[in-house]
Amino acid sequence: MLLRGRDGSEFEIAIVDWGGSTKAYPDEGPPRWVDVRSKVSTPTVGWTFGGECLDDEEVEALSSWLQAVADRAEVESKIEFAEPYFSFHIVDSSENGVNLRIYLELRGRPPWSPSIEAPRRDVWIDLEVSRHDLRNAASALKEETSRLPPLETLRSGRK
Repeated sequence: MLLRGRDGSEFEIAIVDWGGSTKAYPDEGPPRWVDVRSKVSTPTVGWTFGGECLDDEEVEALSSWLQAVADRAEVESKIEFAEPYFSFHIVDSSENGVNLRIYLELRGRPPWSPSIEAPRRDVWIDLEVSRHDLRNAASALKEETSRLPPLETLRSGRK
């Protein structure tokens, strides 16, 4: 899933695989953790982070939220997750687009700005994105999630 702002700034989430805790305990849950790789870039800086940042229910919730925002449906102005590595907030919207602020916390922060003793919500990027791009991002998340190996293969010890 890629969100690209009009200024070239980007926030990308790639669903890589089931998380290590899900692989170790496939009968636990739901929810089940997924391993995520994320990339943040602005016109001047960029960084990556990853790990068990979302569970499968949160991935579905994010996809549904992005779709609802794209469709101009009644929706909360923000979506946050159990692990606060990133969150999405609607700053402003128009007929054709939305200004999203993505706050980055803990491992989501850039390496030169560690979270030790940092105030909350002091690192963010703003993305002005079209509703069309939000729909594409929602679809991409669903597509990536559908490519995860079936949990039955984890239970049987195969992958």
